Order: sequence, then structure tokens, then C-alpha cells
Amino acid sequence: AVQVPRYYTVKAAVAGVKPPLRFQGGKYGLEVVLQDGTGAMAAEVCDAVMSEMIGFPANEFEELLRQGRRAEFDAHAMRVSQALAALEALLVLEIPPEGGGVPRVVEVIPWLPTHTQALLARVQGVLWGRQ
Repeated sequence: AVQVPRYYTVKAAVAGVKPPLRFQGGKYGLEVVLQDGTGAMAAEVCDAVMSEMIGFPANEFEELLRQGRRAEFDAHAMRVSQALAALEALLVLEIPPEGGGVPRVVEVIPWLPTHTQALLARVQGVLWGRQ
């Protein structure tokens, strides 16, 4: 039987980063620890999410280093570190089939006031028996 990954959306924050930021073969990789208020878990931030956060793909990042533009590299790395430290959002996690590695963050959805209102309405409905 073919096993397929499952997807879950959770409201979580990055509680920690496990350096280094990897970039090889035109792809980024970064391990993080996610916290959702009930527990913590290790995850990998996928290449597409990292490319969006950094502002360009890994092959361009690698080119900065090849050209000796270390200061630009460091500035981008610092910006991403700061963004991750402040990241609290709805995260779409891809959970691999059994034994397939750690979950991957495949999408980041900014937390908006409408999300808070919807969550509050749902909690009130549960508390007052209106599900």
C-alpha cells in the first residue's frame, strides 16, 4: 500500500532554531522546534517557505557566497533569524508516512484578528453548548 503524507494546520510559534541554515543543490533546509501551547516538536522548514522568507532561492544564496559577498549573506541570514524568532502563525505541516522523518512546514499563514474572533466564537460555543 502506498503511504501518503497527512497535512495539519496548527497555530504555533518557532521556539528554537537548530543551526545551521542549509543550502545545497538549490534547496534550503532548516530545522526548528515548534511550540503550540500543548507541547513542542522538531520540524523542517521546507525550501519554498525558506525561499519566501529570505526573498530569493537557495541557488542565488549560494552564489552570494561564491562571489565573496559574505556581508550580504550575513544580513539575509540575520533577517531570517529575526523573522523566525517572531514567527507565530498558522503553520501547515506535512506529516510524513510512518518512519519518513520529521514533519515539514510547507506553508505559513499569518495570524489575523479574524482568526482570533473565529477561535473565540468557537470556544464560547463549546463552553455554552452551541457547537
